[in-house]
Amino acid sequence: DDGKWLCVVISSDAYDFSPSQASLTMLLLEAGLLILLILVVVHRVVRPLRVLSGKAESFGRNLYTAPLPEDGPTEVREAARAFNKMQERIRAGVGQHERILAAVAHDLRTPLTRIRLRVESMDPASPLRAKLLGDIDILGGIMANSAELTRGSARDEAAVRMDMNALLDSLVSDRQDMGQDVSLEGSCARPWTVRPNSFRRCLSNLLDNALRYSGSVLIQLREKDDILQIDVLDDGPGIPPDMLEQVFEPFFRLDEARSPHTGGSGLGLSIARSMACRNGGELSLHNRPEGGLCARLCLYRSAMETETL
Repeated sequence: DDGKWLCVVISSDAYDFSPSQASLTMLLLEAGLLILLILVVVHRVVRPLRVLSGKAESFGRNLYTAPLPEDGPTEVREAARAFNKMQERIRAGVGQHERILAAVAHDLRTPLTRIRLRVESMDPASPLRAKLLGDIDILGGIMANSAELTRGSARDEAAVRMDMNALLDSLVSDRQDMGQDVSLEGSCARPWTVRPNSFRRCLSNLLDNALRYSGSVLIQLREKDDILQIDVLDDGPGIPPDMLEQVFEPFFRLDEARSPHTGGSGLGLSIARSMACRNGGELSLHNRPEGGLCARLCLYRSAMETETL
């Protein structure tokens, strides 16, 4: 009040503006909860896409995979519903073609039998009789293979867990008893789920195809994580690279590339691929660098053990 100045000294040491341990802990906890919430939300958003991607890949190997569950957000339900309808349409189209092929193969049996009976009544010394019987046998083989191709896509065989070492050993032993030069290399540590009859038929067709053009065949067995790789190796002339995929088409023959004197109806590899797909696998052909052909069968454990068969 007397007009004199009052000097006040404020020391910064008297105040502590640094956050306390409790506030730091609370801040870190809030940040952790926020990150956890973000991860949960992202997982819920991405999970349906991951499931859809896995089902699409499985559907490429097996036409009879279980349908997608139609739940979740509206967009996810619509995508799952569209995918399931696509599966149904594709299966219906494939089934129609299989029924047509089976019906044709069945209906041709009766007239072919009549032709055989008439030809067999011809003079046994006639050279024409032997040629006609040979042609009839070829047609009969084509019809039998056609019927087998349709049966290869059937779903009436149950999948069971099997010891692959024992299965391949028995297959190789049977071939060796027939005087064929077939050997096995490698082993498998765990059992695999397969459809036994179709799996054996797949390997038998691959062996028949390899032995037709090669004197010896080697089967290599490799197991890595959830993939079982079976290579059927021959030392034949191989196949032109641009036709490695085309030879899987039904009734397609490539005798000019291998041997002009071999028989067959052109359905062996088609049946083998069909039965490989029924076991959740993939079949492909590769030319070996040292010469010969490699028929590679890859089985995926998840395809047979996690899907509804």
